[in-house]
Amino acid sequence: MQAAIDTFFAVKHIPLLVVYSVIFSCKQPIRKKGFLFGILLFLASTVGLYFLWEWMKMQYENPLFWLMSFGYALLSFLAVLSVNKLCFYCTFSEATLYAVGGYTATHLGETLSILSGTVLKVEGMVYRPYSLAYFLLFVGINLALYALLFFFFYYSVKDRTLNIDRKNLFPPIVLAFAVFNILTHFTNNFGFEAEQKIIVRLYDVAVCVVLFLLLFSIFQSSKNRTELEVVKELNKKSEEQYNLFYSTASALDVKYHDLKKMLTPVLSGERLLEKEDIDPILEKISIYDSMMDTGDKTIDLVLTEKMLFCEKNRIMLMPTAHVEHKTSLTKAELYSLVGNILDNAIEAVLKLPEKERIISFSMKEIGNMLLIHEDNPFDGQLSYKNGKIVTRKKQKELHGYGLISIQNTVEKNGGTVKISIDEALNVFEMDVLLLLSKDDSSNKNDNSSGTIEG
Repeated sequence: MQAAIDTFFAVKHIPLLVVYSVIFSCKQPIRKKGFLFGILLFLASTVGLYFLWEWMKMQYENPLFWLMSFGYALLSFLAVLSVNKLCFYCTFSEATLYAVGGYTATHLGETLSILSGTVLKVEGMVYRPYSLAYFLLFVGINLALYALLFFFFYYSVKDRTLNIDRKNLFPPIVLAFAVFNILTHFTNNFGFEAEQKIIVRLYDVAVCVVLFLLLFSIFQSSKNRTELEVVKELNKKSEEQYNLFYSTASALDVKYHDLKKMLTPVLSGERLLEKEDIDPILEKISIYDSMMDTGDKTIDLVLTEKMLFCEKNRIMLMPTAHVEHKTSLTKAELYSLVGNILDNAIEAVLKLPEKERIISFSMKEIGNMLLIHEDNPFDGQLSYKNGKIVTRKKQKELHGYGLISIQNTVEKNGGTVKISIDEALNVFEMDVLLLLSKDDSSNKNDNSSGTIEG
């Protein structure tokens, strides 16, 4: 029993870092091939850092021991960062953020365990042999801390699609290393009395809590940055749509005059109109016919964009919409929601022969609810994870929002999403219900109402 306890404390550092970092990375897709390399790196770093720490303990009297401790901490941090990068589809910045969170949680668990052991006067807390009482205390506190942090971050930060400003990563990293390595080293080893150590450790706990709040704010600000960028993209596409209308109208003007010139000899019987004369005109007219006018600029933009894409890729998109009142969705959320619903449908039908590429999309008000309905055929192959349909794209980190984002956006705004699969006919159906706000004085959309059929 004693040997097992001592071995646990000797090798626990990297496993704790990795397990705690999963709190922050748990909603990211797993790399199937990279996961194996991540596990191998995890095992190698656990064993390597164990022997390094055993050697360092023999150098305790060395004046450079504090520098060795810092190097050990840095290697640990890089190891857990690399494991996250290999195991999950995430950027380097995101992996760094997960590593900072794991490092903070690990240190907080260690600090709370030693603080509690000091207050309770538990023996065998530092180096071997560790007591059974401290082992039970350490495991209990870390399990409780893990459950608390997991619940807080998992349910408070629903969207783990990060858009990180890299300069925001610098403060938490510096703070983590300053507190966890310099402060801890000097307070533990340079003559502080027991009461003073308790005060310092309480301060240490407070700093950890502040750091967690900082990490939480990074997740939240990331969401705000994403919404801001979507709004900017919305404005950019609005300008592009205007330019497309303008250029199309100008081109039609030219073609109108060309058509008059071509029809004059035809009407006089001098020549016949050839097919190649009409094709350019029909092409311009088909583009003009793709323009949506729903009365809501946001829906206009996304439907026009998807209609043009569908025409280019020989997909029959049949949209109908009648929306008079506003939901609680922001412009960015509405643009993202409708865009993702259609993107998922387009991705599915592109795998089918051209004659089967049909997407039906509608938006209509039923009482005080807005119903968005979409259905499309698919190739009969679906991937499931935890009972939910997920993307089959190889580069899942490039998938954007997808079905999970649709569900998060709708549920956050008090709506519901229902997905139905007709496996006999290979038809996918999605129904989204959102609550309408019918205060006409303040809650109208940009152009209060509109109807489109296409």
